[in-house]
Amino acid sequence: MHPLYPLLSPQIFDSAHLHPLTSSEALLLAAMVTIASRYYTGLPPGRREIIHGACARWAREEISFVMDGTSDLRHVSTVEALLLFAEWPPIPVPHRSRAADQSAADPQAMHNILRPSKQYDSLSWIYIGTAVRLAQELSLDEKALSTIHEKDEPVAAASTWENDRLLRTWLNCYNADRHISARLGRNAVIQDLPTQFWERVTGRASSSIAAKGAAGNPWTEAALPQGMIAVMMGTIADRLYPSKEVTRAIIRTGQWEGFLRSLSLERQFIHLTASNILGQAGVESALLQIEMDYVQLYGNAVALRSWQERKKRRFKANDFALDAPLFSLAEGTYILEAMSAAQSILRISVSLLEPHGYLRLSPCRIFQRVLFAATFLLKGLATGAIEHEQATVMSLLSSTITALESASIDAEHISYGFAALLRQLHLHTQIELAPVTVQSASDAALAAADAMTVEHLRSLAPQSWEGGGDDYSPFQSLTIDGGLKFPWDAWDGFEDFPVTAQEVPGMGFDA
Repeated sequence: MHPLYPLLSPQIFDSAHLHPLTSSEALLLAAMVTIASRYYTGLPPGRREIIHGACARWAREEISFVMDGTSDLRHVSTVEALLLFAEWPPIPVPHRSRAADQSAADPQAMHNILRPSKQYDSLSWIYIGTAVRLAQELSLDEKALSTIHEKDEPVAAASTWENDRLLRTWLNCYNADRHISARLGRNAVIQDLPTQFWERVTGRASSSIAAKGAAGNPWTEAALPQGMIAVMMGTIADRLYPSKEVTRAIIRTGQWEGFLRSLSLERQFIHLTASNILGQAGVESALLQIEMDYVQLYGNAVALRSWQERKKRRFKANDFALDAPLFSLAEGTYILEAMSAAQSILRISVSLLEPHGYLRLSPCRIFQRVLFAATFLLKGLATGAIEHEQATVMSLLSSTITALESASIDAEHISYGFAALLRQLHLHTQIELAPVTVQSASDAALAAADAMTVEHLRSLAPQSWEGGGDDYSPFQSLTIDGGLKFPWDAWDGFEDFPVTAQEVPGMGFDA
């Protein structure tokens, strides 16, 4: 599973590191065994569950000692263990309150299907926050910067991988913190890394590439691009989605266009840094491509909202004149890029990861990317933004749902609930493949959604954000009149509707 998201240095698995791994770094070893026992299918029936349960209990007890301030566990390996669990969590232990909940007995109830997703959000938020705080307590940020030596400065070979470990772990903390805060619409613990840090990191990478080529430096290929992607995620969240009011103002004034144009240079630099691994036909290349596609989709999603606002204003003004073709509008290029990125994420998942058995082993963040890409395409279908090849997109969505169902290792796995949710949305978005207008697409979605009850709609929200704070991101749920909450892209206009079947996530039409 290491190539799917290389949080750990490969040298950790060397025989020379076996003694510290089984003594002072036992929590990290327990995390690896806990994760492996949940996903490995080669053990006899029942044996996997026994090993997983025993290791998970021991690891949870050790983590409680971390919370209590035990000094023996304040080590970089503990930070790594927490980051591992934030991507591959153990099977949760049912709380006693679930035993008294009669509705919990129905595994097909939507709130039970989506419970693993909601519980994972809470777990990852706590574990990543703890990992970052512990890393700061250990001064990993300062130590990581001090390990970045100048190009001509000699470095002892024995200490090189340990230094890389500190830098890699701190970058992974920053990466995880930025991603989880952007996805949940909350403030990041690590606000900004100093310019000096990134200058020295990128300077180190440039020196390594010049000296040995990117292929000779796994750190350059794996850790640095992920850190740079996290920087872009944080920048996009801060500039486009700091709050609902600011986002609306950016859309109204068109300021988003210049910002998205400037991001293209940043993406080109990341692509250049990771060009060697992206050029390979392997799982590492596929996972990194998903991350890069996701950054483009995350930023360009604002263009679809701007286009919706344009149509909403024309509707309110009773302007029923035919719109210009999408590609001729200011939003057109960015919407088409976002649609292409979303389809790329799904195609990689369906055509490469799932057939080779990688999807079920992927970190949870990959399933979050797949879910967002799928719901974005559903939104594009429902609003008429996808003007051609609707049948192809619907077929891709259907294949994605099947892949997620196949990748579910158990009923507590995050893909299990995502597959059920997307199947619900897919069934209620059967758009006719005849010439589709925006209004006909909306009517089809709303007519299909009328069969859904308010109680069923209430269960579709995978997060419990109440909308009362200032934090906002395109992943958050919106609170609608009557208490319904809907996830992901906060498609502007939902809050203007009454509580009816119109507010199916990903399908509501602002007009």
